[in-house]
Amino acid sequence: MVVAALAAMTVGAAPGSATDPSPAEEIATQLQQSPVYVDPTYESALPAEKQRELARRIEDNGLALYVLAVPMVEGGTWNGDPEQLIGAVHEHLGTDRGYLAVSSYDSVVGVTPGAQGAPAREAAFAVEEEHDSAPLATRFDRAVALVDNGEAVDAYERTLAEREDSWWWNNGSALPPLSVVVVAAGVVLLVLLGGGYLFYRRRPPTLAPAVSFTNADEARYDALRSEVERELVRVGERLGEPPSSDQDTQTLAHYQRALDAHHAAGRVLDGATTLADLAGVRVLVHTAEDELRASQYRREGRKPPAPRRHCYFNPLHPTETKRIVWRELGSSRTMRVHACVECAKAVRDYHAPVSLPVRHEGRQVPYYEVPADESVWSATGYGNLSDDMVQRVLRGRAREG
Repeated sequence: MVVAALAAMTVGAAPGSATDPSPAEEIATQLQQSPVYVDPTYESALPAEKQRELARRIEDNGLALYVLAVPMVEGGTWNGDPEQLIGAVHEHLGTDRGYLAVSSYDSVVGVTPGAQGAPAREAAFAVEEEHDSAPLATRFDRAVALVDNGEAVDAYERTLAEREDSWWWNNGSALPPLSVVVVAAGVVLLVLLGGGYLFYRRRPPTLAPAVSFTNADEARYDALRSEVERELVRVGERLGEPPSSDQDTQTLAHYQRALDAHHAAGRVLDGATTLADLAGVRVLVHTAEDELRASQYRREGRKPPAPRRHCYFNPLHPTETKRIVWRELGSSRTMRVHACVECAKAVRDYHAPVSLPVRHEGRQVPYYEVPADESVWSATGYGNLSDDMVQRVLRGRAREG
């Protein structure tokens, strides 16, 4: 079983055995001295006085929170993903805290790897919805304040409710502006008149950025596999401390769902051959973490935070997502899905989102274009379209076609 093998590898490896500390070790060392770490790149946005102010508030009020401002660059050390950075730092710190960080597009994001850390994800989400144009220092300050005042979860839920009432996010029949319709009609006419031959000879141009962005080359696949293997082992270790049998039924139910999701992730990882499979492992591990956190909250008599929802277009994108109404190009059918900030913006601007590509019948297509009966990922949208992804995988339906 891959989980046992990975656990043995984890025990056998000596952290920090290299001569020079890794970037994650260096950041972890700094966070042991102060709960705020700012890379020199962000010093103008978060000057020393603001850093000290945030650190004082966190320390004086005993907040289970870290603040990180580290550049997120696609293809860099963390591949533009703050969750990779936080996962690596968390392994070295081992403390049960939430993390506020910046994404590759300089929005504030939150991650809570442990079961009892501050609700950083909820705070960051609410701040970005309400103050996305404010300076970075202001957004960090507001997010820390929401955690400090115990308002993060309420602000998060209020933001979701307000967006449900918004015409753009809630009205699937809303039509685009007339100018957009006119331009689109002109483009379609040009294609029909002069581009028919190229249309049939070449792949639609909207797929090109998706392929270039997440092309499953060996380096990307190996890096992601190593990441999800570490996450799987870490969650497995936490699952080794089950709640007592006299706990309430909801606490036990959350824990059982965490076990099921962890088992499903291990099963997919055993047979993973594509980036889409590894994306499935990542979503399943996140599901296990969220259910385990909910079990812990119930055990302590607290209301569990909302579970993460992954970007429908590419679940490897950041998990700070919005619920949107999407109408696929060339189709009149609409559907409600969750999308990351960048994909939501693309939909809002009538552009094709950058989707996770898979190879199907000899060509690259977005994963959701694979027939549902051939792919559990397409059938469930990585949890966007149905809530039975774990059960489907455990029934042996985890192939992507």
